[in-house]
Amino acid sequence: MTNDKLQISNFGIWILIFFIFICLFYQTAFGSNIDEVISSLGNNDPSVRKKSALLLGELGDKRAVGPLIGVLKDKDWDVRNAAVDSLGRLGDPAAVAPLIESLHDENGTVRVSAIASLEKIGDERGVEPLIKILMDDYSPVRKRAIYALRRFKDKRAVGPIIALLDDRDWGVRGTAAWALGELGDPRAVEPLIRSLIDIHWSVRSNSLYALAALNKAAVRPLIMALKDKNEDIRYAAAAVLGEIRDPEAVRPLLDLFSDEDQDVRLSAAYSMARIGRPALKPLISAIKDGSNDIKIGAVFALGEMGDPDAIEPLKGLLDDPNNNVKVAAKGAVEKIEERNKR
Repeated sequence: MTNDKLQISNFGIWILIFFIFICLFYQTAFGSNIDEVISSLGNNDPSVRKKSALLLGELGDKRAVGPLIGVLKDKDWDVRNAAVDSLGRLGDPAAVAPLIESLHDENGTVRVSAIASLEKIGDERGVEPLIKILMDDYSPVRKRAIYALRRFKDKRAVGPIIALLDDRDWGVRGTAAWALGELGDPRAVEPLIRSLIDIHWSVRSNSLYALAALNKAAVRPLIMALKDKNEDIRYAAAAVLGEIRDPEAVRPLLDLFSDEDQDVRLSAAYSMARIGRPALKPLISAIKDGSNDIKIGAVFALGEMGDPDAIEPLKGLLDDPNNNVKVAAKGAVEKIEERNKR
């Protein structure tokens, strides 16, 4: 297996060397007379036009910008796509307006490439057209536009991207959730909480990530979500609060230890453990005065937390009249003692 991997690695290195050689050859051959490459853009063979357009992007000579813009009207979509890609590589602002026009190309692949090139150039003129193309019928276009707008960090994009949390395509919904976390706008919190129960796991996962990234802006709405009628939302809200680790969530999470749903109770307990030291005293109080459900949840959380200060209070439960509490306390004590031996 190791020899196979080495052979693959060596093959990749030779491919890279060959590619560099070809680039250097063309730079040597055409560097002083780039007009020869540009003239090939008019060749009758579309494969020649495509290769010429791509080469001009590799060579990096700004004299190619104008001719490449002209190729954006080529009848072959593959040639247009090559020109769009090269204009992005060249990064000249003069290409922004023509690339915006290419956002409406009849071919979806060309539209996706136009978005990528506008992102590379990074000109603010591209923001509004990119927002408009979020309504494109082709889902890869919507998805790629979200990525580009995330890079621009423009607040005008937040509302339209929030709307895509309801997109028919799960890939678009997931990308929208992820981007909203990156953009960091609190307007996204409530919609992201609703997306925690999306039918697709990727959307749910990205929504959780986004809410954790929004951090304190998400804490209060998530605490409110702990009281939602839907147990899946309560479960996910508790999990996100554990990721954020804000002490404000300690008391609301403790109240969840008596939730009717076992998974919700476990989610709350894990999150209390993740919050750590700020949750220690409330948890110790809960094992002394709470109901059996609350005691068991608190014992579990203390065991996961692993703080040695919890050992003595937990030992006080080893004679608890409720056998489930007693067994849980014994397991938590052993877990903490074992962890602190290391």
